[in-house]
Parts: sequence; C-alpha cells; structure tokens
Amino acid sequence: MGYFEAIAASSFTTDREGRHLFFPWGVLGKGYVIPAEDDYLRLRATLIRMYQIVIPATVLPMMLFGRWMPWVAFGLPLILLVFVSIGYPIWVRRITTGWSQSSERLSMRQSIANGAKYQSRFLLWFLLICSLGFVAGGFLEIAKLPHWYVGALTVLFFGFCAAVFSWMLVVRHPTEKN
Repeated sequence: MGYFEAIAASSFTTDREGRHLFFPWGVLGKGYVIPAEDDYLRLRATLIRMYQIVIPATVLPMMLFGRWMPWVAFGLPLILLVFVSIGYPIWVRRITTGWSQSSERLSMRQSIANGAKYQSRFLLWFLLICSLGFVAGGFLEIAKLPHWYVGALTVLFFGFCAAVFSWMLVVRHPTEKN
C-alpha cells in the first residue's frame, strides 16, 4: 500500500461481471474493459511508475530552485507537463485500441473509495491535519484585508481537500476490519 498505488487505483474499478475496467480520464471520461489479468497488472504497474516519476519531477524543482532560479523551478515542470499532456493521450489511445468500451461510468465516490483502499491511514491523517492547518492559515490571510482573496481560495481548496481526506478515512475504516 502506498501513495502512488492509491492514485493509480482511482483509475480502475471492477464491473458486476468481475472484469477490470480502466478509466484513463477518471470520472470525466469513458472506461475500457481490460481484456486480461496480465494486461491489468501491467497497466497498473505502468501507471504507478509514471506517477512515481512525474509527481516528484514536477514538485522537486519548485522546492529546490524556486527561490534562486525561478526559470528552472517552473520551466522544468512545465516542460515535463507539456510532454505528459501530449504523450498520455497518445499512450492511452495505443493501449486501449481493440479494447471494448464499458457502459459503466466511474463515479467520484467510487474513485475516491478505490484510492482509499490503498492509502495508508497514517498518511491520510497527516494530509487531513495539514489541510486543516492550511485552512486555518487561510482564515488568518482573510484577516489581512488587502489579500483576503488568497485566504479565501486557500480555505476553499484545502477545505475541499480536508473533506476528501476525511471521507477517505471513513471509507477506509471498514476495509481494515477484514
């Protein structure tokens, strides 16, 4: 169980017939029936690997070079995101060619629940506490009247994050009894 496995798991579900379904665009797009178990395992491992590379490669330059070399801090992640934005749809089209489309849709509730099963309870609590800290900081920023909009956006975004992490903890709890 881990962070990247949970992100990858949110793109998959199982239909009533027990077949694995892949939703490359999450809740916003159509799903595909994965023809074989080997294809499912390979696809899941590829997504996990992609997330393990792309997420740190976009965040680390901002953390390491943000203050001293902003062109590096934002340029490298931007270039990577452009390549991923172009490459991911091409890759999805290539692997799903010949797969049948699913008539089922992936709901937001289902996607979050799938991710919660693979997420560490400790990490969910940590992310919830951090989100609530940012909400509190947002309220402090609202008190600074010239910059109230920054605080309002912070409260809205991290308030939503806190709600999702809370719900993931609730959804994850029954799976721990087994």
